[in-house]
Amino acid sequence: MSTILDVSKKAGVSKSTVSNVFNKKKYVSDEVREKVLQAAKELNYYPNKLALGLANNKTNMIGLFLENFGEFRNMHHKIIEGIAIKLNEYNYNVILYLDSVDGDVSPGMKLRAEPIDGAIILDPAIEDSRIKELVSSETPIVLVGRAPHDYSNLCSLDVNNVEIAYQATKLLIEHGHRKIVLINSASNLTITADRLKGYVKAHFEAGIEFEPSLVYNCNNTKSKGRELAKRVLESNLATAIITESDVVASGVYEEAKMQGIKIPSDLSVFALGGTDETLTPEVGKVIVDYKKMGEDAVKKIIKIINKEPFESNTELEAYRMVKAKSVARIE
Repeated sequence: MSTILDVSKKAGVSKSTVSNVFNKKKYVSDEVREKVLQAAKELNYYPNKLALGLANNKTNMIGLFLENFGEFRNMHHKIIEGIAIKLNEYNYNVILYLDSVDGDVSPGMKLRAEPIDGAIILDPAIEDSRIKELVSSETPIVLVGRAPHDYSNLCSLDVNNVEIAYQATKLLIEHGHRKIVLINSASNLTITADRLKGYVKAHFEAGIEFEPSLVYNCNNTKSKGRELAKRVLESNLATAIITESDVVASGVYEEAKMQGIKIPSDLSVFALGGTDETLTPEVGKVIVDYKKMGEDAVKKIIKIINKEPFESNTELEAYRMVKAKSVARIE
């Protein structure tokens, strides 16, 4: 295996010059840089990124923090894809952390073992230990989701979840539905309050009294969606169900089929997020461009690391609503 000494001898320069070419700490002329890079190529020499990181006080690693619900969702696959591809363009890598916001192993403990240059946090919670510890360690942070009130100064990006829930609820109301169940996300997440606000707003504008008993919270799993759907359907509470995602909607579909309830003639269903096209009939949903969200999060974290100007809070237009065939009009 070739060493930095081999490269310096072949290029006819000092070891420190070779080091400066790769770590970019000091100016090196284009002519010398080309000689060093050509020598490195001929010798099949690759600099040790860890050593370079220690020298530059950088790791070129970004931590991606996901809430651990026990399973990956399609949105996570898309966000991770966007983040990984975009980070590669900046010569950065990603470390994936599956954490609970109130887990036993803190981000601070992990950072001491695996230092990172910045953090991207998905699904921020109202009380979020991940944010608290990363802020205390002065790690640059970008939130994918609305920032908690106590950390409203942090850089964040998201779609308008108030408007999305409002439009979904309004759609069902315009189709004659008056008993609309909302199976919302977990109660500790910032997105949950936004969705509830939109749901309540649509009821208020239509002159329909808001019934808290029609609102549920779940951890975005198929099994939880089925469990809550069973409770709703057996009590004949609603003519329509809005779910937090197509994952939860799939659980609703399964339970409806088990009980002999037909979608949409007996029950309308609309998902506030997702890309699933396998449900029959196709579920009405909001399709969010999660890959773009991941890419935009990377652009922001790189700007923060490089101390470049950036827009602190960004509301993305990266979504569209699809009525599909799971929503029916009732008289």
